Amino acid sequence: MQTKKIALVLIAIVLFLVPACTRPNANNTPLPPEMPASPTEQPSPVPSETPAVEEPVVLRAQESETQNDALTMEIYLYQPVLKQPENKASGFNQAVENLVREQVNSFTGLVEENLADQESLSELGGCNSLYLEYLPTNTEHGLVSIKFTISTYHIGAAHPFSYSSTLNYDLAEERILQLEELFLPESDYLGVLSEQSILIISENGYMDWPEGAAPEPDNYRNWNITPEGILISFDPYQVAAYAAGPQQALVPYTVLESMLDRNGPLAAFLP
Repeated sequence: MQTKKIALVLIAIVLFLVPACTRPNANNTPLPPEMPASPTEQPSPVPSETPAVEEPVVLRAQESETQNDALTMEIYLYQPVLKQPENKASGFNQAVENLVREQVNSFTGLVEENLADQESLSELGGCNSLYLEYLPTNTEHGLVSIKFTISTYHIGAAHPFSYSSTLNYDLAEERILQLEELFLPESDYLGVLSEQSILIISENGYMDWPEGAAPEPDNYRNWNITPEGILISFDPYQVAAYAAGPQQALVPYTVLESMLDRNGPLAAFLP
């Protein structure tokens, strides 16, 4: 009998100890986090920045041609389509489509407004036409910069008219960039771009009307990122006559370095 009592006591002790070992926090009090073995093992905080786009940029051309007999009009489009990075393609391609649609709608609207006048000129032959083409000026560091050239002709006009439009797109942030975002706040970037553009075009092109390159935002609406600098495009009649053709000025980053934002979109291009 005494042996049985001893055995029962031992079993009771074992049953009491087992739950205590299997319940790490029986009173539901939160446990403190495990401390690192040494201060050097603690991970450094990660800055909350937009991750860079490392995948190479791949653009493909998309061609389309349409005719409208009622408006005696034809439209030819040669526009870029982003294929890679695939996860960034929809935003960029939509931005391109919006720009192209704006050009097409503007041209079609003018044709419709002047349809009566153009019908009286139909014996002259020809048709209303719009041709849009593109040139990529940069695809590095997650920034895609496209220069579009648009040539239009209206029945009865003496000659076609061409002009440019540009798109500068940040793939990492999936948005269109504005010129002022490249520079430090309060910097006189328009003044420097104006001074350099007038100097470059005067030396290498035709500068008939310097006021077309004055430091005003509208004069610098057509700009592109390139690996060497910012390319400014001026349409015919802006700084020179139509016969001189469009003019452009490539302003090097070395000239703009002191006013460019080193934490901005162009940081990777700066020394």
